[in-house]
Amino acid sequence: MGKGWVNHMRDGGFKLFMEDHRAYRLLTLIAYRAKRIDDDNEFDTADLEINQAFIGDYEKIGLTRGEYRSAQKKLTRYRLAIFKPTPKGTIATLISRHAMDINSDQSLTSIKPANLSMKIDELQPSKNQLQPKQKPLTRKEEVKRITTTTQSVDVLYPCLTECMDLINDDKQGLMQYSEDRVILALEWAQTAIINTTLIQTLHWHCREKIPPKPALSKGSQHQREAWQFNAFLEEQGYHDLHKLNYEAIPKNYCHVILGMGKTTITLEQSIESLLNDFSEAKKEILKRN
Repeated sequence: MGKGWVNHMRDGGFKLFMEDHRAYRLLTLIAYRAKRIDDDNEFDTADLEINQAFIGDYEKIGLTRGEYRSAQKKLTRYRLAIFKPTPKGTIATLISRHAMDINSDQSLTSIKPANLSMKIDELQPSKNQLQPKQKPLTRKEEVKRITTTTQSVDVLYPCLTECMDLINDDKQGLMQYSEDRVILALEWAQTAIINTTLIQTLHWHCREKIPPKPALSKGSQHQREAWQFNAFLEEQGYHDLHKLNYEAIPKNYCHVILGMGKTTITLEQSIESLLNDFSEAKKEILKRN
């Protein structure tokens, strides 16, 4: 990391550490990787703005995919960071110095202290209050309860917070679905031909039992097969190869796992040979997992 440093703030940083150690780990990763000055390209930040970092390899900080998504929502709710999915990976942007300060050259978008006690207020009863015994709320009922007590956009998924093509009411309506389904629908809509309205299309996609993936609508038959294989890579946890293939497949080659390890194959071969390569690569990956 050279001579850079990350300042852990005693108030907000320690409070986050004690209340939500998973969100704390994710914020630490963002602060460690974030671009501090214009010529800071140590963590592949050439295409990023100051205070931004690429994340997505959540397993490196000991999180599951669900814990990673939950940590993103907590950091957004605490007004410490916001997140935006892109083809190259998720971009995290620091928006407050309340918990950690990277001494960047650019002021942050928010200096308002984060309400880090929200987790305790929401999840724990008071000393004189018994834990109520009641049927758990469904996701739709939970969203309705939240939206009737507050109009804050902090309850939105990070992917919806960053979406500028929808009004807030439309975003709130999408909160009835799981976050993974909403992310997949937004990604699909970027490449699909929309015959109705965007919000109608997103609702339709989220309700589909087997939602179409954006990969299946891109390029030639060879490229479509490669995109489908790339979706398999992500499902099996090969996130680095999955990201590399976003640049490789449009150029008619693909990174796969064959034999001794990672290799590169060309898409400019017969479809039969290509399908055989993908089939062998899938067998190798499943054998390793």
